[in-house]
Amino acid sequence: MTAEPTGSQDTLLLSRRDVARLLTLPDCVAAVEEAFRLHAAGRALPPAILGVRAEAGGFHVKAAGLTDSYSC
Repeated sequence: MTAEPTGSQDTLLLSRRDVARLLTLPDCVAAVEEAFRLHAAGRALPPAILGVRAEAGGFHVKAAGLTDSYSC
């Protein structure tokens, strides 16, 4: 990664290469499975999707959150 956040309002942008280096496919699958379990149990906020079309493709954002009842 090329940037480290220094405060709560900083934005960290990750390239495809950064994500591939930091998140293995098995870890990604496990995280998605856990997110679906938490959502089914009512312990996660509903997911939201934002899609913006562009001339040469698009930009997609998927967002969700955990409720206060979930602790790591």
